[in-house]
Amino acid sequence: MAGTAHFLVTPLHTYQRRLEPRDLAAALAGTHLYIVTRRPRTTVTTSGGTFGAERMHAHTRDAVDGQPLSFVTDRITSPRTSHESSYWRGYVRGRVVHGEAWHLAALLSDRQEEACWHEVLYAGQAFGRDGTRNTGDRLATHATLQRIYEDHAASEWDIFVTPLIVDNLLASNDDHIPDDGGGLHGELMDAILNGRRDEVARTTVNVIEHMLIAYFQPVYNDRLRDWNDVSHFSALRDSGFRLLWIQLQTLHELAQFCSSARPAARTHAIVGEVPRVLHGTGFTIGAAGELPQPPRGIAAALVSSAAQIDRHAQTAVGLLTVFGEEGPARRVPPPSRPLRPPSADGLAPR
Repeated sequence: MAGTAHFLVTPLHTYQRRLEPRDLAAALAGTHLYIVTRRPRTTVTTSGGTFGAERMHAHTRDAVDGQPLSFVTDRITSPRTSHESSYWRGYVRGRVVHGEAWHLAALLSDRQEEACWHEVLYAGQAFGRDGTRNTGDRLATHATLQRIYEDHAASEWDIFVTPLIVDNLLASNDDHIPDDGGGLHGELMDAILNGRRDEVARTTVNVIEHMLIAYFQPVYNDRLRDWNDVSHFSALRDSGFRLLWIQLQTLHELAQFCSSARPAARTHAIVGEVPRVLHGTGFTIGAAGELPQPPRGIAAALVSSAAQIDRHAQTAVGLLTVFGEEGPARRVPPPSRPLRPPSADGLAPR
């Protein structure tokens, strides 16, 4: 058997969810995967106006060394701030623009890593039996997310939620294991070829969630941290897949995802060998450059493409997405349970 499954995964938008914008539920309705991240708190202030040009200032800290960072612009007219300086609004060329403080800092920094770095705290999914459950449903009653908010309530961190879109699924008869095995076949391939979306989507969501958790090792995930054989691999293995590949595409996104296990930001080419594959190399999961065997065929093309995408991401223009004419009207109500004191670094106990 021989085969590679390639998933192209793109962040929809990185939301500072505690602001609860009205469009959030609708935006999350079509997504089934998400990650929760943190970065140092960001605020916005304004200056000038009566005797000089109005300016908007974004203030944050370097996520690594804690040094203050400040960015300023005079291109936003009639600037206003709200929600304790964590949200802003104004006009650019007569059109309404608004957003979270961090988005402004990231854009004004020209996507500097110090301002765009996001630490992955949790990765999860919402699919249900037939795909009727989505990220919005999951986050409405999410105990772990509430615990993350509680643990960071008294700290200098902002918490974000990023829904993920699976843009493409590519199946190929090549992988990184040099042998004369047969090609792809089986029930999953039959479902792909015959367009049985629910079967393919359910497997896809389960596999991508597992790959993200095993790769980033988020501190709030307590399952799937090990790359081991579980039920969602059986369909892939039975269909002849031996190598799984996620291109976490952040080419024009402002957020750059990393963790203590994966400190490099920008884009991520994540590869994992299907557990218990025939003639496996012993490789578990890691970045594309960590494959133990020289890639060939589609795997070689993917390695080359991932390197090219990463180079483009270094200079790509970041995009600021605006939802609706107004910002959020209110904050999310505070947790009803008593706050637990965070540990010294602001994180929950492992």
